[in-house]
Amino acid sequence: MGKKIDIVKDLKTIISIQEKIIKANESELDSINKNFFNVYDHNESMQQWAYWYRAWSEYLEKCIQEFRRTKKKSAFNNYFKSLDNPELKKTKKLKKNVFDL
Repeated sequence: MGKKIDIVKDLKTIISIQEKIIKANESELDSINKNFFNVYDHNESMQQWAYWYRAWSEYLEKCIQEFRRTKKKSAFNNYFKSLDNPELKKTKKLKKNVFDL
């Protein structure tokens, strides 16, 4: 009778150790998953900002070329108006990225 109790006690100990290992693995996988999503979000955000940086620089380049051609300061009016737009300052994360391959 004592051997059966010892076997049951040993099995319960083994099961509790396995449950601890499983919980540790799950928490480790959850933290890795969370880190991957953070890196992905950061990468996506950087790509979006790169897109908008390129778009704005190309637009500014066109304004400069127009100014050099016409010598009129009004070539920059739309550019300055868009920079003062409060809606532009509110944006945190951009939605569309044309540079995704």
